[in-house]
Amino acid sequence: MIHKPSRTSSRSCNKYTHLCALPYLLNESKIGRPLIAALMNYASAIAAGDCKSARKNEEYLFDVGWERLNVGHYSEVDEEWRKFYAIISLYKAYRIANYEQNLKEALSAADKGLLMGRSNKDIGLVEYADELAEAIRSTRTDSDRNAFKLDVICPTSAAPSTLSNCKPIRIGTVSDLEEQILTNAAVEEPIIVRDFLSQMHLLRRPWTFDYLIDVLRDRTVPLEIGSSYSDSDWTQLLQPCSVLFEEIKRTEVAISNQHEKEVENQKPYYLAQHRLLEQLPQLREDVSIPTLIAQDNPDQVDVNAWIGPRATVSPLHTDPRHNLFVQVIGSKFLRLISPHQTDHVYPIDGMLSNTSQVDVSQPDLHKYPLFASAVCWDGGVQSGDLIYIPKK
Repeated sequence: MIHKPSRTSSRSCNKYTHLCALPYLLNESKIGRPLIAALMNYASAIAAGDCKSARKNEEYLFDVGWERLNVGHYSEVDEEWRKFYAIISLYKAYRIANYEQNLKEALSAADKGLLMGRSNKDIGLVEYADELAEAIRSTRTDSDRNAFKLDVICPTSAAPSTLSNCKPIRIGTVSDLEEQILTNAAVEEPIIVRDFLSQMHLLRRPWTFDYLIDVLRDRTVPLEIGSSYSDSDWTQLLQPCSVLFEEIKRTEVAISNQHEKEVENQKPYYLAQHRLLEQLPQLREDVSIPTLIAQDNPDQVDVNAWIGPRATVSPLHTDPRHNLFVQVIGSKFLRLISPHQTDHVYPIDGMLSNTSQVDVSQPDLHKYPLFASAVCWDGGVQSGDLIYIPKK
């Protein structure tokens, strides 16, 4: 709830019972009694309206949380520390919303907690972030909404030139989708199904750009900056999604005005492989999960989203899981290589060993001669299409 507690009742924690109870969700043997006590003091200071003490506790706890999240590889961080980070982010969001009356900054704090921490129903950070976002949306004026409208969507860009070792991706049908995908998975070949979204009725409401802008613009997300993550100048920042939509709008306007060089000279912004539906329940409620996926163990299924302007390129790479990719808006050209052709695509040494050195849109066959004999497939997906991509 977004409210400012009255001074007469602030000492009792009555309105902040949820906040005061959260430290008890943590494993004391992993977090330690001193930090649990500091969390309790933080919650009590917020409930009492003692902002000076709250900010002092906040600074200390975030320093500890950040250090714990960045010791070793992020995937190896103990879940207790992710929960710890989600809890202190919820406290910070409450404090900013209720005492500084700055809903956008509070939402940013909540989103950063969702991105770097691990919330659940007991913690309630997802729900509180959604409440903040709805409060912000309710204050928007018509002129404010119109300023973000994406009026220009340009025609699809031309696909790269066909290569002699490429063949078209097979087109399947919705009627026997599961059988086709299982068949193609067995032989490790891709398949495209046209108009999959509408035939399967998987979106309960249309995802237009105007709708996504309205829902996402104030949410903080991880944006990739650069044409390809394998480039030396590629980087990633946590930014409001409005930054991404401004970039998409700028790109579309420039191309519609035939200023392609302007686009080529700018680094594109891209939301890539992000669990957006976990962060935003509103979008999750829009989507029906296909039976083919729903019957699997949820822990073995990732639901990710990609949003970006034209000229965004994903270099040739492998993924450890089967991929059912659906194009919701716009179009995408894909050039895929057989999973058995690793030695033909010259993997990068080191941490990016799942990524090829070859620019498959314009391969340098003098530098990478084995690529000429690689087994390739070309295909394009439009709005509503699905493509199955085998794992490696």
